[in-house]
Amino acid sequence: NGCEASDLVTIGEPTAITITPTITDVTCNGGNDGAIEIVAMGGTAPYQYSIDGGMTFQPSGLFTGLVANSYNVVVMDDNGCDPSLTVVVNEPAPVVVTATATGVICYGDMNGEISASATGGAAPYQYSLDNMTWQLTGDFTGLAAGSYDVYVIDDNGCTGMTLVTVGTPDMITFGTDVSDIACNGGMDGMIEFVSVL
Repeated sequence: NGCEASDLVTIGEPTAITITPTITDVTCNGGNDGAIEIVAMGGTAPYQYSIDGGMTFQPSGLFTGLVANSYNVVVMDDNGCDPSLTVVVNEPAPVVVTATATGVICYGDMNGEISASATGGAAPYQYSLDNMTWQLTGDFTGLAAGSYDVYVIDDNGCTGMTLVTVGTPDMITFGTDVSDIACNGGMDGMIEFVSVL
């Protein structure tokens, strides 16, 4: 009979998956306290989350205990849709301590000095020679000769250290030759300093 009928059919699709990461950078250089928290929207819940390019997944979008690195974040929804993006967890530069010393003037003196400065990490810095008592400047005075560890702690609690030596001149040593007075009341006695070093 050649009869025909038609209807309009709409094929739906979910909205695109959007990935919003929140990054916590590593506190100290070489540390492992970085974190990535991923929030996904769109697609079809529930979601699975990965930061290794989809090799492993977990149901939570929170990843902790991370080192500084570039991470390939993948979110997979219930339909297997899996968009990705690259996320970078950063770390500060290491705390580097530079110190110079001024030696004592005479052997046994307590007038040596150390001047220290720091770079990297997060300013401001604090300085110490015993890792217990801290000060805001890197200048230390009234020091005896010897080797000193100079410690620095930055605003995040990251540390650095260097070794510096306060020098000293050699101790003056000498010998004497003594000639006694020949006669009572005489003035021919003599002391001669020899081998002065």
